[in-house]
Amino acid sequence: MTLNQLRYFQVLARMEHFHHAAASLYISQPALSRAISQLEQELGVSLFEKRGRNVALTPEGRIFLEYTDRALEQLDQGIAQISSFASMSDGVSIGCVLPAVSTYLAPLLERYRQKLGRPFRCRTWTGASQELLEGMLNGRYDMI
Repeated sequence: MTLNQLRYFQVLARMEHFHHAAASLYISQPALSRAISQLEQELGVSLFEKRGRNVALTPEGRIFLEYTDRALEQLDQGIAQISSFASMSDGVSIGCVLPAVSTYLAPLLERYRQKLGRPFRCRTWTGASQELLEGMLNGRYDMI
């Protein structure tokens, strides 16, 4: 079970639609379906049931969502707490959707480092779009 699978599950549970959830996560619908399927296989239960073009949480899915929400909230609080200890005066904290990290962000940061002519401190965090926006508003990230 991965952190991404849990975040994907959380978004899908709220949106109840694979296409919309995938779009908000900036991943393909097949990638989201695969991640959810792997999570269900690992847990040994179905978390969603189809309802036409939408999905709904199964009773097991509702229970798992409660635990997932609490776990991810605790994790985010821990990250925020630890981040507050580090001085970012000589660096930047960037939130980014996972698919864009290697495709766009890493090359962009490398070009910036080359232009700067020295290493610089940069922390990158990944998450779903809504989480990133909330993190930006709460001061967790300098930019997203």
